[in-house]
Amino acid sequence: MRFIIVSVIALLLAGCDSKPDAPFGLKWGQSMDSVSFIKDGDCDKKPDATVCVFGAEQPFKDYSDDNALTFNGDGLFKVLSISIGGKRYQPDFEDFKIKLSKEVDYLKSIGFDSEKLTNVLDKCGSMDTCDDVEVTSKTSYGNAEVEIWRSAHDGDHQLVVTFSK
Repeated sequence: MRFIIVSVIALLLAGCDSKPDAPFGLKWGQSMDSVSFIKDGDCDKKPDATVCVFGAEQPFKDYSDDNALTFNGDGLFKVLSISIGGKRYQPDFEDFKIKLSKEVDYLKSIGFDSEKLTNVLDKCGSMDTCDDVEVTSKTSYGNAEVEIWRSAHDGDHQLVVTFSK
């Protein structure tokens, strides 16, 4: 009887693991209210989902320009990070390549397919060929998608990384 009680307690404790399993110290499925850095005005509530948008602030990467967390009835289900080459309306491809290199290093460190990332770097070796890029891979944080395009409006390059469970 004592063995059964100890086993049940051990299973319950294992189920209460609070180890982050999403990027930036977050957990998939956690509620919006449990994210300490969300402030009034950060979020746009819609019937299907709530999107909270942030700049390059903690806990996000300092080289990102915009970041977003998306919640639904099941909690956090998407994390998005955007990096743009240069400042808005002042494209800078060298700045973009630096940000891309940092992001590739980070993605490799969490298990993103290295061959796919090498192909991205090869395609983005030149400003003219670094457009319409899309690759996906499993990572230690779930699924990740990398998208890169060149804005038709002002010519800047944009890197979008989306994580989902």
